[in-house]
Amino acid sequence: MKVLIADDEIHICTLLKHLIDWEELGLELGGMFSGGQEVLEYLSTETADILICDIEMPGVDGIELMQRLSKEWPEMKIVVVSGFRNFEYARSAMQYGASNYLLKPIDESELNEVLKAIVTSVWDNPKQKSMMMRVSGRLQFFDLMKKSGIKEDLSCVNRNYNYQFVEGTFRCLRIVFPGKVTENDTPQLIMRMFEEILRPKLSALCQEFEFFREDSVNMCVLLNSDKEEENAVSFALDGILHNAIVELGCKTQSRVYIGVGFPVREFHDIYLSYKAAENAVCARIYKNDCHILYAGPEDDKINNSEILTAGERREFGRFIEEIEPDSAGKWIEQVFHRNETLFHLQPPLVFECCRKILLLFSNIMEDISSPLENKENFVAQSMSEIDSCMTEKEIRIKLAGIIENIMNEKLSVKLANLSAYAQQAKRYIEKHYMENITLETIAGQLNINPTYLSVVFKNEVKMNYSKYLTMVRMENAKELLRKCDKNLTQIAHAVGYDRTAYFSSVFKTYTGIKPMEYQRLYQKGVSE
Repeated sequence: MKVLIADDEIHICTLLKHLIDWEELGLELGGMFSGGQEVLEYLSTETADILICDIEMPGVDGIELMQRLSKEWPEMKIVVVSGFRNFEYARSAMQYGASNYLLKPIDESELNEVLKAIVTSVWDNPKQKSMMMRVSGRLQFFDLMKKSGIKEDLSCVNRNYNYQFVEGTFRCLRIVFPGKVTENDTPQLIMRMFEEILRPKLSALCQEFEFFREDSVNMCVLLNSDKEEENAVSFALDGILHNAIVELGCKTQSRVYIGVGFPVREFHDIYLSYKAAENAVCARIYKNDCHILYAGPEDDKINNSEILTAGERREFGRFIEEIEPDSAGKWIEQVFHRNETLFHLQPPLVFECCRKILLLFSNIMEDISSPLENKENFVAQSMSEIDSCMTEKEIRIKLAGIIENIMNEKLSVKLANLSAYAQQAKRYIEKHYMENITLETIAGQLNINPTYLSVVFKNEVKMNYSKYLTMVRMENAKELLRKCDKNLTQIAHAVGYDRTAYFSSVFKTYTGIKPMEYQRLYQKGVSE
């Protein structure tokens, strides 16, 4: 059977190629592609049996590709491998014929089990179907357990998601794999390695457990034990986690930090343990030598203090609108410095501050007509990069870099039009100076943001808009004064001023003398 792999990230294609047991499954690689259009072009002349593809790809994305394949090649089996955790993506994928939906980072055993099921045509086998339902069900269950207000009882959850949870205690671990990785140790391999180390240890300790890979940096583990085992689990857990960290350290140079949430007795309180574990592991940025961080009684909450003031928000918006990446970077440094004490007291606020700044940035970019392609995806990917940082300083530098890079990338096109916009604005002023025109009027004519026009005009003309408008009006006023065929009020109105006294004041500021003095000196110069 021939397999096609489609993902816009070439290293993912390469990783999939190396993870698949080609010989054992009797599969052959038909080709690797960076987008859906390339797959369709290949299938116009060739055939294939299995497609492994991502959801988000340039041009023809995964969902559109599956729609086409379901109509034109309905017999083809499709396996979606994506970083999206939203169950709606899984639902859409299944709707258009996907055989399964697997999450990045890619799990080698899950991938090969899915392919094996396709090859051997055992989808109707109850045991195999149960395994497949569990893989897909994790998508929905993980989103469920992170939210308050779970209505399902334990038996219902076990039935719907194919688990074997028991009454007792539930505890969440949030595991972070920060820092750079070596060329041979990709984030996916490191995460899978740690899971393989920890899985047998947890099997002997817990009634039920599950691993959830959130992205290439974060992993969540849910532990469940009955009432009799609760004390034994609490006693043994620290040693198990320490040994797993040491074992991983012997095999790879990567670091790992674990936030341990407090145990909860009720299933619908799992989200409290998850939040506590998530907040606890944030303290690693101030405690680099402490790899296991236990949640305190208040670690499921963070102080809702005003991290960003209204004034700071306005200032940041001005730096973005005026296209000043360096100033935006310095602004981030100042915000972190002002919140330094608060951040040390509550490390989760460092990450919350980053999230607020990223959301603010994306909203500002939208306001100045340079919207990001996918706001939610931008924030999620940026936060994943920030999670990979080891210290608060690294986080600050990473955040500034993300924003400065986007500013340079998105606004460079506008900057390239500096001369064109400025020249158009100058021509408009020279033609309409006698009217009551404003910066907003001209910006509306050019269909650009007024603040942006102000910046490009000043950069190109070397003076601001109002000064240039005054110069044009005063030069035309001097010409009218030299003609001597209008009185002062008529001249003032002819160059855009309703009040003669104000016109005289502006004229004196511009020339150093009053309008009538200018006229008399000119006449004197002519007679002489």
